[in-house]
Amino acid sequence: PTERHITLHKISSTAFATNTALLNQLVRQVEQGILTLRVADVLPADQAVDAHRRLEAGGVRGRLVLDFTT
Repeated sequence: PTERHITLHKISSTAFATNTALLNQLVRQVEQGILTLRVADVLPADQAVDAHRRLEAGGVRGRLVLDFTT
């Protein structure tokens, strides 16, 4: 914990990929505001190359999310 009483825990979603119960728990914690997610941008999947370039360049605060629904 820091002087602001903030603790950062890195979580990899791959640990939840094969465990539905853990994934559901993670979803509930996000919905309840227990876990907060920082999303910098949501991009269509066809912009994956651009997203990768942005990450390599640095300065992105949060996650870049690729949307495969379109």
